[in-house]
Amino acid sequence: MFSSTFAFSAESPLIPTITFAKGFLDSPNFTQSDDYTINDDILITSDDGVTLTANVITPTSGADSYPAIIFINSWTMNEYEYTSEAQKLAADGYVVLSYSTRGFGSSEGLIDTAGPNDTMDLSIVIDWLIENTPTDPERIGVAGISYGAGIALIGAAHDSRIKAVASMSGWGSLIESLYGNSTTPLAWGQILDYSSQITGRPDPVIHEYYNVLLNQEVERIDELTEWGRPRSPISFIDQINSNGTAIYLNKNWGDYLFPSNNTLDFYQQLNTPKHLTLVPGTHASNELLGMLGLGSNKILKNARRWFDHF
Repeated sequence: MFSSTFAFSAESPLIPTITFAKGFLDSPNFTQSDDYTINDDILITSDDGVTLTANVITPTSGADSYPAIIFINSWTMNEYEYTSEAQKLAADGYVVLSYSTRGFGSSEGLIDTAGPNDTMDLSIVIDWLIENTPTDPERIGVAGISYGAGIALIGAAHDSRIKAVASMSGWGSLIESLYGNSTTPLAWGQILDYSSQITGRPDPVIHEYYNVLLNQEVERIDELTEWGRPRSPISFIDQINSNGTAIYLNKNWGDYLFPSNNTLDFYQQLNTPKHLTLVPGTHASNELLGMLGLGSNKILKNARRWFDHF
């Protein structure tokens, strides 16, 4: 099922590096249908040579072009996270592409934590989608949960081809989330740091900056803030407003990883078409349980209606 290699260091003495084989985290669960075709062998090369793995599901109704949705994985997840939803959307007439962000799944590179490389990658994925599928370039949406939600919002600021976004359990300011009121969310910080080492290939700066927060190295907070600024959607509010991107946001009240307040600040500054839902739950709980069929999928239905409209 999987193999594990335990690599210990002074910086992270208890963290094993685990390499998962095909059939565990990388196992697709596609359902064959006459309504669409599936290509699970997509390789997309970004501008710096990093190769991203992806899959694309294309409707077979014979139309000249279709609206498209790009799904971006959550932290520790990969291109197969949204397989069930992607197939439903494709059956109803969307081209749907899902990819693994750099450093996760089988994609190359190091985890960039929604940084400039991730933004570049999203635009390259859009280029590929337009060039290789019957996608209408005027009708492209991007969706994600948690990590993917943040990249979707930042990507919409940098690429005006994104007409609509569904951002679920994302953040408005990464620094406010990680160091709000000069306080670090200890449990969630450890989960993010450790899990990236177990299921991905993190840039060493992730562990380094987590220790800056953990050890209250106040002399480096300005440095950390500069790192977090391009990773915060609120830093690009003017660009998003200028692009006119339609933004759907969902937040769960008990989200202590990305507290709702900084998402509310982001929402209040938007002057594009926008909608915010606030529901009970913790980080990503409603969205992930809905996708697994273990709870209400109201949030996912809201996202679908948002894309249908815009």
